[in-house]
Amino acid sequence: MSDERPAHEDKLDEHGSEGEGEPKPAVGAKAPVEAPGTPPLLEGSEKQPEAPPPAEPPAPELAAAPEAPAEGAPPAEGATPAEGATPAEAATPAEGAAPAEGAAPAEAATPAEGAAPAEGAAPAAEAPHERTFADELREQYGDIETARLDDLPDLEHKRDRLNAMAEEHKAKRDRLNSVTKQLAEERDRLNSQVRELVQKANDHRNNRNKLNVEVREAKVVRDDLNKKANDLNEVMMRLKKEKIHETGGPSLSHLRKEINDLEFKQMTSVLTADKEKELMAEIMAVRTEIREQEKKMEEHNEVRQAVRDARKAKDDAENQHKMVSDLARRAQTEHDSMIQLYETADDLRKQADAAQQKFIANKQLADAEHKQHIELIRKVHDYDKFISGLRRRERKARKDRQEVTQKRVAEDIVDRFKKGEKLSTEDLLSLQNERF
Repeated sequence: MSDERPAHEDKLDEHGSEGEGEPKPAVGAKAPVEAPGTPPLLEGSEKQPEAPPPAEPPAPELAAAPEAPAEGAPPAEGATPAEGATPAEAATPAEGAAPAEGAAPAEAATPAEGAAPAEGAAPAAEAPHERTFADELREQYGDIETARLDDLPDLEHKRDRLNAMAEEHKAKRDRLNSVTKQLAEERDRLNSQVRELVQKANDHRNNRNKLNVEVREAKVVRDDLNKKANDLNEVMMRLKKEKIHETGGPSLSHLRKEINDLEFKQMTSVLTADKEKELMAEIMAVRTEIREQEKKMEEHNEVRQAVRDARKAKDDAENQHKMVSDLARRAQTEHDSMIQLYETADDLRKQADAAQQKFIANKQLADAEHKQHIELIRKVHDYDKFISGLRRRERKARKDRQEVTQKRVAEDIVDRFKKGEKLSTEDLLSLQNERF
């Protein structure tokens, strides 16, 4: 269900990686040369390192703006000449010749490669230069070779301020990533519970289906036993009617009807105590007579066997009906458990969906903080390169001044030597260092 996305981590394949923090050169511009002695600044590090004070190699090349095409230069390959321009001679069909079917008209023909466009034709437009933060630094302070060394403190202050802002965005990103990770864990935990509940519900459903099959099969057997019991009961009743004349007395059906009438009278009539006793005695007498009649009939082997068969068939049908009822009750229990588990799983799934929505919203906030962090880190890199170039200039200028001073001292010593003055050991060492 959940569509699960990993939280931001300072790893190579996630936000805060070394590859994402490296600024890319502008389209059409030369890639800046990375100073070998300058340590890289990693976005995922706890604090951006300051620009190193030791000497570095020459200043990196800065991206150069694309040059405009020279006047009369041939247009780009595949470009269409301006209106009124004459295409290459080879592209013009013979006078009066019809163009081939499907061929483009002469005005739209592409000039031959290297052919100069006609007078007044506009040169092909070049792709616009993408403005970078390094361009803004050059516009504000000038190139590394022309920028003022007095601007170094201002540059370092701005660089430190941007680096502090980048660290703030990184800290916010990390806090949001922590919350995002917790939401992802909560979502996964809920989804895991949903899967477990659905699996249990499916097991109950399978058990219910199996029991339903057994119920249907048991019903078929029960119906067959009921039919058999009814058939044997009819045989028994028929034999009793046939043997009733041999036993004498009223028929069993007449006696049973008489009992039903007496019992109905007892329930619906208001009787005195004496009348009720008389009615109960009459009911008992009729029941006794029924038993005697049945006993007389069962003295016949054929009737006795029919009664025995009918009773056994009735008992079998009742036992089978109990089995059907038990299977149906178990199937209903499995069904109720299945429904309850599905409802619980639906509630947990809603909670997992809500956690997923919070996860997405929180991750978007983390992505926004990460994007601002990367943008600021790239500007910090541009500041570091610019500052590094100015520091190299400063060291080179200081070294040049020292060399000039030392050379003047050496020349002064040589002049003294030529005049015959005595030179000290330090003077000789100075001359040796200057290779005089």
